[in-house]
Amino acid sequence: MEISPIKLPFNEKTFEVSIVGDTTGITWTGEFTCVCVPTMGQFASMEVFEKRLSNDLTTLSQNTVIFHRAISQLKYRLKQAPEWWVSKNEGQDLLDTNVAYEVLSKCLEAEKAWRDAVKESAKAKAEPTPTVTPTA
Repeated sequence: MEISPIKLPFNEKTFEVSIVGDTTGITWTGEFTCVCVPTMGQFASMEVFEKRLSNDLTTLSQNTVIFHRAISQLKYRLKQAPEWWVSKNEGQDLLDTNVAYEVLSKCLEAEKAWRDAVKESAKAKAEPTPTVTPTA
């Protein structure tokens, strides 16, 4: 059986942010480029990095566990980031906790849009093309 592949959309998205920090009140602005859907290898690397951040401790607060998950996702999703993000240890050294979460939210929006585009493309390919029968 031959599988007819669909053309996948470009797997990167560039977006701009302007985020007011929840602790400092600083407005963080800049352009990020993310991978919309990470590869299986990237997902594996995310999990390993998350475990390293948490040092496999089971006594961490839920807030810390969630932060580690967000940072590990961003480490492997982001292809380009503003200098302030890079200089702050890829977001880990920011005082404003909301910034990483809002950047991750933009990445997840890009993933959803990419997946929706793939579904639409597959649906369009699967729909039979109507044929017109000429009448005499």
